Amino acid sequence: MSSIGDPKREGPLSALVERVGGTATALGAVVALITAVVAGGYKLYSIVDPNESSPRVLKANLKLTSQLPFTLGQYLKEVHRSGNRYSAKELEAEGELVYLGLEIEGAAKRHVSLQWSLFSANETGVALRPVRDYALRPLDDQLVAGISPTADDYRGIAKAWVPHPTGEGSYLARLELEQDRNTLAFIDTNPFSGADPLGFETPPTPITVPAVVQPINQ
Repeated sequence: MSSIGDPKREGPLSALVERVGGTATALGAVVALITAVVAGGYKLYSIVDPNESSPRVLKANLKLTSQLPFTLGQYLKEVHRSGNRYSAKELEAEGELVYLGLEIEGAAKRHVSLQWSLFSANETGVALRPVRDYALRPLDDQLVAGISPTADDYRGIAKAWVPHPTGEGSYLARLELEQDRNTLAFIDTNPFSGADPLGFETPPTPITVPAVVQPINQ
């Protein structure tokens, strides 16, 4: 009688093949299970961990502590910076030196910018409209400092200079803390008058100079 197809007479090789096939199937199932668990665990981690799901909420505050009329040259001396890159007339440009108190919470390692915009204002210091057509250049969102807090609870001070636009009228500067194009906090300066054009045939473009920002040790 032939032994072909008789399971009782299958040799060691057939048994080994059957065993290996079963083992491979089992291993495949285990691998699939592990993959599913890892994927599910990552999704759960993403939901639980706020850093993975959404950025932290930033809280910020700006306080105007002092404001003084300063020329550009006076401001550069105040913050110990060279004025070599500016002409004599530019150094005489009129503006406002503002001292700001900064408070930023929940912002560790997140970049925050400090910028100013100019507005026309009434006599009581209420902003009326932004100055957008001065010397063919918008005078809003002028970046003057970048801040990258190293702790979630940041306190600091800033010295910034804002130029006076030339011409008659009352103006003010709005200083803003911004992160990813979102305004976190802003403060308006006290109103000031327009500056003398300093003999220029056409109004000079107002100068934007960097602010000085210093953290306050807690």
